[in-house]
This record gives sequence, structure tokens and C-alpha cells, in this order.
Amino acid sequence: MSFFLPRVRQPATPPSDRDSAPPVSRDSRLVLEPGAWLFRRFRVERLIGQGGMGAVYEVSERGTRWALKLVRSELLDDAAHRRRLLREGELLVKIRHPDVVQVHEVGVTDDAIDWVRMEEASAPT
Repeated sequence: MSFFLPRVRQPATPPSDRDSAPPVSRDSRLVLEPGAWLFRRFRVERLIGQGGMGAVYEVSERGTRWALKLVRSELLDDAAHRRRLLREGELLVKIRHPDVVQVHEVGVTDDAIDWVRMEEASAPT
């Protein structure tokens, strides 16, 4: 299956040292702007956060808001790591608890972008 990945660009100005976060990735495909479409399915609303694992975006799909984590490709540079992510995702989808963010779907695109779709948490973690 083929997926559409929008054009992306690096932020125009880097944040100050005081506000800077760890770089998302050498993979510029993880830097998305609000309004961009991801996989012809999710509309990017805003960046929620970024860190060592990748970036998390608030996205909408047919009127429903989700959190979508894009995992840095260099962390899953071999088949064993990718299988582990998918296996963990299958287990996380089964967990139901009021104190755990519900994971709904885990996927890998044809061009090796790994992602996790989960409920959007309204409270800080």
C-alpha cells in the first residue's frame, strides 16, 4: 500500500537555548506543519511534543482528534526493532485502564515511517 507524505520543512528559526528540546530526528519527515495531511488520512493540527523517540502530533481524522506519535527511523533501523514496536503495539491496544492512554493502532508505512495512534490525553502527563 502506498501512502502520501506531505512536503516538510525545517523550522524557520531555531528556539533559544533556554527553550530548546532535543532534536526530533535527522529524519526531516517528522517535522510537519499544521494543516498538512499525513498518509492521506490524518490532518495535522499541532505539534504536542518531541523528544528522543520522535514527535507527537495532535491530528484529526473524520472529526475525531488523536495523538499520533511518529517514531524516529534511526531507532528502528533493523527488522528486529520494527517487529518489537509492532508486537508492543498489539499488546498496548488490548490494555484498558483509566490511568493509561489508550493506544488504538500501530503501523509502519512502505517508506519506513513508524507511527502509533492513541487517544489524545487532555491532562498533563
